[in-house]
Amino acid sequence: MNKITEIKTALHTTPDKTTLKKAVIKKIGHQFGTSPEQQLMFAVVAQAIADIIDDPDKESVAHVDALWYLSGNIPHAEICGVDADWIRRVLRSAELIK
Repeated sequence: MNKITEIKTALHTTPDKTTLKKAVIKKIGHQFGTSPEQQLMFAVVAQAIADIIDDPDKESVAHVDALWYLSGNIPHAEICGVDADWIRRVLRSAELIK
């Protein structure tokens, strides 16, 4: 069973965008620490994820910039010890990026 199927099964439905966004951000957020600085770093990553989910215009600046950021080394995650490749695997498993 792949990750998206696991999420759908857990929710007993096909998740809408809001539910999917919350689930993905929550899963990734658990890897960041609880200090104010770590939470600020997480907020940057969470905003990029929200931008690719919330902005249906794939040509918009917010969507393109978010994809560019998430396809790179994701420095705000790396500085907190969260592996950028792991974040991308989570996003791929939720079918948010290729």
